Amino acid sequence: SVSTVTHNPEEWKDTFPVTPALSIQESAKKVDNSKALSNSKKIASEKVVVSDFEPEHGYKHQPGLAYFKGKFYTAWGQADKDEDSPGQSVVISSSSDFTNWSEPIVVGPSVDGGFGMTANQGGFFVSTPDRLYYYYRECHFGPDNFRADGTWIPQIIKYYKYVSKVTSTTDGVTWEKPTEITWAANESPKKSLTGRYFAGAGTGVIYSDDIGTPVWNVGRLTSEQEQSGFDRGANILQEASWYQTDDYVIHVMIRSNTNRIWMTESYDNGVTFTDVYPTNFATEATMANFGRLPDGRFYFVGTSRYGSNRYPLVLQISEDGYNWDTEYVLRDEKYEIQQSGWAKDGYYAYPEVMIQDDYMYIFYSKQKEVMELTRVKLSDIV
Repeated sequence: SVSTVTHNPEEWKDTFPVTPALSIQESAKKVDNSKALSNSKKIASEKVVVSDFEPEHGYKHQPGLAYFKGKFYTAWGQADKDEDSPGQSVVISSSSDFTNWSEPIVVGPSVDGGFGMTANQGGFFVSTPDRLYYYYRECHFGPDNFRADGTWIPQIIKYYKYVSKVTSTTDGVTWEKPTEITWAANESPKKSLTGRYFAGAGTGVIYSDDIGTPVWNVGRLTSEQEQSGFDRGANILQEASWYQTDDYVIHVMIRSNTNRIWMTESYDNGVTFTDVYPTNFATEATMANFGRLPDGRFYFVGTSRYGSNRYPLVLQISEDGYNWDTEYVLRDEKYEIQQSGWAKDGYYAYPEVMIQDDYMYIFYSKQKEVMELTRVKLSDIV
């Protein structure tokens, strides 16, 4: 799932920090997808419903996607009807042919961790030749999340404690008991030009030079840098994704809940980051996924029309990581919510992208009720 444009890490490990050609303000202004928005077209694709609407699991969201030992794996969080509510669990399903999916198994059951009820949020996969890891986060509620009669008050800001965990398998059938770790991320890691692995996480990345270990480092905005972003007009700063240009600058693209993606950059291989600034990349208020195709071009998968309720799901392409000039509509079917619930909306939400063999695979939720997988041939992305 990484570019074939590679470099020898040993040649570059002592050259950081690199010297960028542009300041962060200039670089952010240059990232522009206006041409892509005016050059939109459909692309041939296949889709499959991995998990359809179920009244007993009326909420499904937070997708994860992987390929391991000849099988596809998907994961998501599900609850009775409300986002991140007490009793939410994390489940995993598998398929050997893209079309037929196993019954999901629970790997992250809701538990009482001593802080009240717990909601489990879907996370991401890491695949090595011998083991498949799945990382997720438990959100422990405190007493302020419940009324006097014991009913739940749906307010994310009153989570009492976050606990990140990892489970793994060698055969895809038996999963180990989850163990606690100290960090979380919102997408699966991808390999950079230097050989280091990065995954978008909050306002930055987690990174490691060894993908087969659960020990990851964190590089992100400081609290002062986050505040400066809010002072400049960001509503929130979270759910980052990233790509790296051939000058070794890492561009971290951050959800801001404005009509533009905001960006920070790292010049020292993901350890520290610049201040954050708005780009000219139009987007909806949601999480997106960035990366590079095997031929070296850059991709964005998400929804780029602000106020559209996350519609349609599109793929945008850039030759240089700055000028995004082509858009492919991946999915534009409308779907009506079957069961009302707190924070349930968004036609196509939180796409997780994986490149495997000759295809790009995109896993996402539909109105946070249905989990669907789309794939397109890489040869059709021209």
